[in-house]
Amino acid sequence: YNKEKRYITHNNIRFTFSSKEEELANFVIKTLEECFGYTARIYKYKNQDSVIHLNIGKRIICSFFEQFGSRASNKKIPSWVIFLPKDKLFYLIKGLIEGDGCIVGKCIQFASISKKLIYDLRLILFRIGIISSIAERGKPKDSNINGRIIKANYGVNDIKISGDYGRKILKMIGEKHDMGQVTSGNFGIDNKDGFFIPFLNLEKIEYK
Repeated sequence: YNKEKRYITHNNIRFTFSSKEEELANFVIKTLEECFGYTARIYKYKNQDSVIHLNIGKRIICSFFEQFGSRASNKKIPSWVIFLPKDKLFYLIKGLIEGDGCIVGKCIQFASISKKLIYDLRLILFRIGIISSIAERGKPKDSNINGRIIKANYGVNDIKISGDYGRKILKMIGEKHDMGQVTSGNFGIDNKDGFFIPFLNLEKIEYK
């Protein structure tokens, strides 16, 4: 979950939550205390009634999270995380879905402006036997949250999991949702040695 809620500079990390997510903010505080011995506290700023923040200035914590990218546009998952034991990866997937993910109809969907993060997540899903689809969207329109204008500077990348694989991953992370009765959205065939995924097209591009 922390992966989807933080902004980092060289000497500072800011975790940002909706004002309705104080329980999750307290969970992050507890985790920081257990892992780093650091006690953070919640900040609320004027003219930002819709959000709350945790500001952290401990260098060792900043160094740890720098591995995951410093801004939303360059977020990534380090290779040592991607190749963790599979039972550890379930916690990462659960956190990502709770952070910037959702269940829309019969589909689990996760969105990010970082294409690298999306493809890293897809590799993790392959490792645990889940086939997904990826789509790129253009820049969303500017939005207004309690008087604050939110401008979009990047397009959005989606990764979607549906059908049998959607039910499988929800069972893995302990979430309850029947994902409907359809079995479509498998996007390929899996066996014990890997996956067979169809090519939709082949395109030659210039290498730079």
